[in-house]
Amino acid sequence: MLLAALVEKWDEILFPGPTYPPYISYTKFFNGTPVAYETIEEEGWQPNLDDLRSKISDKTRAIVITNPNNPTGSVYDRKILQEMLDIAGEYKLLVVSDEIYDQLTYEKSSLAHPTYPTTCQWLD
Repeated sequence: MLLAALVEKWDEILFPGPTYPPYISYTKFFNGTPVAYETIEEEGWQPNLDDLRSKISDKTRAIVITNPNNPTGSVYDRKILQEMLDIAGEYKLLVVSDEIYDQLTYEKSSLAHPTYPTTCQWLD
């Protein structure tokens, strides 16, 4: 619904790449153009701010920030988030903040977490 209200014909919406596929579909459905900004796999899928900045044009309407990211699961550093907001402010862009998964953190609940024992004990 937000994209329906936001996107005018030919508007560009910046999304992290990779992103949640319906964002791309909805932007196209409302005659906008989805534009992916790079996230760097080797840096835990953190956004490449130079790439983000280079993708901004006079048609750019908004920057989508998905944090934690779907589908990568990355959580952006606070410094990166602040810089993204600064860029949005500099160019007077709207920020769409998708934080649907903000309460789901798996740092200590993953079986692969180093604090878990390497063997399993079965309880009767």
